[in-house]
Amino acid sequence: VTWITDSSDLTVTSALQSYIAGGTDAFLLRIDPGGTSVASAGYFGGSANDAGMCLDIDASGNVVLAGNTKSGDFPVVSPFQSARGGLADAFLARLKPDLSAVV
Repeated sequence: VTWITDSSDLTVTSALQSYIAGGTDAFLLRIDPGGTSVASAGYFGGSANDAGMCLDIDASGNVVLAGNTKSGDFPVVSPFQSARGGLADAFLARLKPDLSAVV
């Protein structure tokens, strides 16, 4: 599950980002295969407003996340575009299955 949050006190696990970095960040929540508990959860974003809009799981179990960002310091690895190109840009990120890192 992904969406937008401005809450600074969400329950997080050993995820990529354990704190809200901007006005809003994407929030990711992965539920265990049995659907009974949180497998991993956390924030994803930079120092401005960011939002997770949709996600999918690839064949290796990685989380593929798409959204938008207004952050000049959005966390990137091997970007197609290394600097923000306008007021807001789209992003596409692939995260490890446990949400611990961008791959």
